[in-house]
Formats: sequence, C-alpha cells, structure tokens
Amino acid sequence: MNILNYLIAKLDNNNMRKLGVLFFFLLFTNCSFDNKTGIWDGGDLINKNKSEKKDISKLNKNKRFKFTCVLVKTKKCEEENSLSELQYEDVFTEDKAFDKEVISNKAYNFTINKPINNINTLEEYTNLINFDYNNNKDIVSKGKKLKTNIFSKILNYNNMVISHDVKGNISLYSIEEKEKIWEFNFYKKKFKKYKKKIYLAIDDNKIFAADNLGYLYVLDLNTKNIIWAKNFGIPFRSNLKIEKNQIFLANQDNTIYSINKNTGDVIWQYATSPTKLKTVFKNSIDIDQYNSNLFFLNTSGELYSINYLSQRINWVINFKKSITGFDEDLFFGQPLVIKNGTVTISASNTILNYDSVNGSRYFKLPLSVILKPLVTNKNIFLLTKSNLLVCLDKKNGKVLWSKKIKNQFLSKNQIKFSKKMGSFIDMTIAQNEIFILTKNGYLITFDYKDGSLNYFDKISKSGFSSRMTFSNGYMYILDNNYRLLKYN
Repeated sequence: MNILNYLIAKLDNNNMRKLGVLFFFLLFTNCSFDNKTGIWDGGDLINKNKSEKKDISKLNKNKRFKFTCVLVKTKKCEEENSLSELQYEDVFTEDKAFDKEVISNKAYNFTINKPINNINTLEEYTNLINFDYNNNKDIVSKGKKLKTNIFSKILNYNNMVISHDVKGNISLYSIEEKEKIWEFNFYKKKFKKYKKKIYLAIDDNKIFAADNLGYLYVLDLNTKNIIWAKNFGIPFRSNLKIEKNQIFLANQDNTIYSINKNTGDVIWQYATSPTKLKTVFKNSIDIDQYNSNLFFLNTSGELYSINYLSQRINWVINFKKSITGFDEDLFFGQPLVIKNGTVTISASNTILNYDSVNGSRYFKLPLSVILKPLVTNKNIFLLTKSNLLVCLDKKNGKVLWSKKIKNQFLSKNQIKFSKKMGSFIDMTIAQNEIFILTKNGYLITFDYKDGSLNYFDKISKSGFSSRMTFSNGYMYILDNNYRLLKYN
C-alpha cells in the first residue's frame, strides 16, 4: 500500500487525467458485450463477429472506388473512374415539382401481368405486382387482439401471420384457428427497457431476425429453438434479403454485410460512407438474382451495385448535393425497386430510373414520392406529397396520366369522408386495381389505365396499423386495436 501511495504522489495532474481515462476505458470495455454474455438461454453461443478481414474494399478490383470519390465530385475522381461506374446526381433540384393532372391517352397500350395467387409474404418489401384477390372488400373474420405496438409490416407463411412488437416478442398467429400459436422473446430482463426494432425475413422454415441492438439470430419454426445468434456490435438498420445461402443486411453506420445463413459467419462486408444525422429513411437493399447483383441505397444517399458472388463493385451513384465534412442536406427516400433490368429510385424530391446493369440513367423527374413506387414491366405508379397519383412510362419517364385523388371525390358523402380518411400508409396493385390504404381505415382503389376512382369506403372502424398482405385470394391487415382483419 505504501508503494502504491508513493507512486500516486509522484503522478502530476496531467498523468492523473491520463490514468483516469485509461481506467474508464477498461471499465467500459468490461461492461460491453462479451463472448460469455448472452441475452437468451443459449447465450454462451453468441460471439461478437470480428470480420474486418472480409472487407471487400481492400480487394484490388474495388480499390478504384475511392472513398473520397463517393463523397465529393472532383476532376481527379472523374479521370480515375469511368462515368458508367461512378456518377453524381443532384436530387435537391430547384425545378418545380410536377403537380398537374394529365388525361390518359387511350391509344396507349396499358398492360400488367395477370393476378398472382400469392401464398406467402416472406420479407418486408416485395416487388410482386397484381395480387389475386376476391375483391369483395368484406370482413370475413376478426382475430383476437395481438400484442400492442406491433410494427407496421406483417409477414404470412403457411397460413400463419408473423409479427413483432417493441418488447422484442415475435408472435405466430394461426389464420385458421384465429388465435396466437406461440410467442418467442430473445431478450433477457436487462434489455427490457430498450425498445426493439426488429427486421424479419423467412426462409426454409426459419425466421431470420436482425435488431437495433446489433444482434442477428435465426429461429426454427418447427422446434421454436434458436439455431444461431451473433452480435455485431452496431445496430442494424435495413431490410433483410436472402439469396441462396447468403443474408444481406446493413447497419446504421451504412456497412453492408453478406452473412452465411447456415452459420452466421461473415462472407464479406463493405463499409460505405456513414451519415451523422439520422433520418426516417433506413437503408434499402434489393437483389437482381439473374445477374447476381445486390443494390444498396444507404442513408447517405449513395446507391451501390455489387456482384455478390464475385464481390466486385459494379458502379456507384451519389444522390447527395455535396458532402464536405458534414451533412448539408438530409437524405429522404423510399425503398428502391428492381424490376426487369431497371432500378427505380425515389430520392428527396426526385424520381429516377436506371439501367440496373450499367447504371445509365433513363430519366429524372421532379416528383416528391411518399410511398414505395409500384413498378410493372412497362410502367411506374406513384403517389406524391400533393396527393397526385401518377403513371409513368418506365423507359422515358413520360407522364401517361395523373389524377388528384381528392378531386375525384364528387358526392357529398365522399367529400365529407375524404376529410377524415387520414394519411396514406400503403399502396399496391391487386386484382387489376391500384389499392391505397389510409391510417383511419379507408380503402381507395383506382383503374390502372387512367387513374379513375373505382372504390372509396371505410372498411375498418378502428383504422389500420399495418400494411396490406395477400394470401390465397384474401387480404390481411392489422387494425389499430392490433386485431388481424381478413377480407375476401
């Protein structure tokens, strides 16, 4: 003790501060996640991934995509990177947003695919268009109340509905029995106070879940057991895409991962530029399985095309106005859409369409989109902030028709109820009609050929808390009382 006191006495104030910082650092690291700490009963199996060696930015074939070139446009960057590989798009356009009605050209051949008899909805976002639906719009059944604070997207699988809430409960609800089959919670009591945001996908009779605590885990639907679980240290913030044996997802620092779905091991990772200011937009991932390309739109406003087999970056497009050390503009957008050789981006106040192979642009229009665009083989359907429903030609961006939604409410009752319908929360195509759902329980449908109003009515007294999902000709939605509604 005397020796310890002597040494402390010899330390000056500066050294004491350094010693205090060192002590705090050691204390903090010992309190963080370690290999022995779990949050479920099999927690000793959870290991923190150390995958820096899998960073594909270090590969020679990807070194030409310099980090500074992605952030700031310079002459040197243009010389070192072909424009087909690295582009810059100013989506903070000063052009006045398109906001006028256009009458449909009857000579144009509007076509969409035949209605698809969808069975399962296995991920948060799907690019399927025109679901088979009985289209009577009548409630067939109401389920029992599920957990409160359920997130807006529900999945359906083998006549079951899968949902999750802010407490981290993953629930399976039987459509036939109209009741909850079972519930699973991955988290121990010490995480009870944290609100969990979980991103789900289903594949091979397993639920894949990533969360805002940095965990990725797999739940077997038959045994209700965890297959594997790993902690990545940084919260995840993207949808999940599964292709063959790979899981694709990204964290809040805009690092994208390829994970072996059977083991949880990192196959490769790529750190894109992070953003200091968080927006409501989350990282968006989509797959072109025919060309083995992954598309990643991050919260910094950068779009990456990466071949996930060769781990080669194909091209990059930056949608931010400029980044010079801090964010001058927040990036807002909708989930990207890959469809038949094109990638559709709604970024800030602009809608853009590109060739998905080489990144060349087809068109760019000043439109402020509020829901994920619907993309068919020939057309793009979208809804703007000014409640303008628009149909575009997919190749050249020509406006084929546009309709102000509220201008189509002609009767006294329609005008009266239109003031109470609430915000628009979802849009899809079912049984050859455009379906739009509102927060306060209204369903509005339109003719896809000219945008004319087909149906407008309140189909849920308590409103809606989820987006639509379709299965075997029926439509399923959660109401604001968290009951599952089934429509024929």
